[in-house]
Amino acid sequence: MAKTTVSESVVSTGINKNLPILDDTTTSRVVVNNPLLRHVFFTFGEGQVLTDHASARAVIVNILEGKFDFTVGGTKNIVTAGDVIYLAPGERHALTALEPSRMSLTLIDVESMRQTQDGDARDTQPDSCDPSHRGHHGSCGCHGHEGHHGEHLQEQGDSRLEQQDGDR
Repeated sequence: MAKTTVSESVVSTGINKNLPILDDTTTSRVVVNNPLLRHVFFTFGEGQVLTDHASARAVIVNILEGKFDFTVGGTKNIVTAGDVIYLAPGERHALTALEPSRMSLTLIDVESMRQTQDGDARDTQPDSCDPSHRGHHGSCGCHGHEGHHGEHLQEQGDSRLEQQDGDR
């Protein structure tokens, strides 16, 4: 997904059809990408893991299908379709898909929000939450962990995810 401006509306259709849940795989697709926020759809095969990490951005997670063991700040939570998780900037979190699952994730650049309120929306520097940033090291779950835990990342369509290189 190409970056858009904050003032551009976006309609994304056919996401579930074009982003199937695959065994032993984590997939994603960026569906909104502008200076204030990024919205990403994910699918996880049963047993797929995203290890403990944190994001500099505020994050809202919507569980769309399936079941996850989702740890927030060291507390384990079992979440299912319809559940919502808010992660404050810097909050550590991890997850394991307990069955084939889907979720969506909205990353909100709080600093850009402040600047927009002041009339100065800008493109921010890519941080480790940005799946399109080639140097990210997986601090938001927008990635696979190949080599680190053996999971396989499958790129789909216009997803810009890359395989994690094992650095932390």
